[in-house]
Amino acid sequence: MFRVSLLTDRDLASGFRLAGVDVYSAQDRAEVEAAFRAMLEDPQIGLIGVQEDYLPWIEEAFERQLKGMDLPVVIPFPSPRTVKGADHIAEMVKEAIGYYVKLR
Repeated sequence: MFRVSLLTDRDLASGFRLAGVDVYSAQDRAEVEAAFRAMLEDPQIGLIGVQEDYLPWIEEAFERQLKGMDLPVVIPFPSPRTVKGADHIAEMVKEAIGYYVKLR
């Protein structure tokens, strides 16, 4: 059975840990790369959630390595600093149906 782990900043990490999630925290590019490398080396991790604003660093540093791997699956999740809730939902709806829907 595989574990789910998250890579996020220290501010969000505490909340996820309280919920019982396996969390790696990082603040800058070097810490993000080191934490992600450790996550890839752990054979028990099957799904890695990555804070959205860290994704460009990970894609740049690990692009070749990730292309040849089936597991772990890497999925981004929105950062509260980069996306507002309604904007994120509207963008998801637009991607799904092809039209922008204004949410009130």
